[in-house]
Amino acid sequence: MAELRQDDRGSARRVVDLHSHALFGLDDGPRAIDESLEILRLLRNQGVSDVFCTAHSWGAATKYSEHFAQLQAQIASKGIDVAIHPGMEIFCDPELVSPIIRALDLGGYQTLAGTNRILLEFPRDIHPKAVCVCVKRFLEFSEYRPVIAHVERYDLLSRSPAVFTVLNRDEIELQINAYSLAQEPKEEVRAFARRLLSEKLVSFLGTDSHRLDHRPPEVSEGVRYLYESCDPVYADAVAFGNADRVFLQRPAA
Repeated sequence: MAELRQDDRGSARRVVDLHSHALFGLDDGPRAIDESLEILRLLRNQGVSDVFCTAHSWGAATKYSEHFAQLQAQIASKGIDVAIHPGMEIFCDPELVSPIIRALDLGGYQTLAGTNRILLEFPRDIHPKAVCVCVKRFLEFSEYRPVIAHVERYDLLSRSPAVFTVLNRDEIELQINAYSLAQEPKEEVRAFARRLLSEKLVSFLGTDSHRLDHRPPEVSEGVRYLYESCDPVYADAVAFGNADRVFLQRPAA
């Protein structure tokens, strides 16, 4: 697994991973805490400073806080220079919006770093109109603002540019996986991710890393593509700046 090359300023490019299943024992991510720690080490070696532990909402959500605290303590004791933040990847379709809002209000699901942003995933074959319906319902009936996870995976969205006009109008943020920009074997997914980036529709990067033997943490090649293909101001915003501003309350560099 390649580490990030040094940029012209002689320092590694920093990345915030907004979408990772690095938290152990909850879903189809790491099976034990040692695997979580190794994933975080690998991410740190590729320039990642912050990792959002976005476990699937169908996992063992009641154990989330306990496992998060255990992992945070182990990171500190082993001197791994990475910060972890809470979150959850919430599966959604139009019929699930109301139950999701209730679960969020009751604290059953994690928002992103305790903000009003929520990371939503959809069925792979979801119709673009259904995505717009979900977003509209969250905005109308709750305080929660969706961030759409790995948007490049939704094939029907790639054929419907009008949906992005609606999402952009409602200031809905999009996350893509760094892996999709350079290492994704499906050409259509890779092309869609690159098109979203070229049109400056992407707000955040993630790895969607799961385990060492299934979707391992890969970010360096995608970040290299980001900086080689985009102006540096936008590349910084996608890699870390937007996350700093929205979630981590860090001033712009």
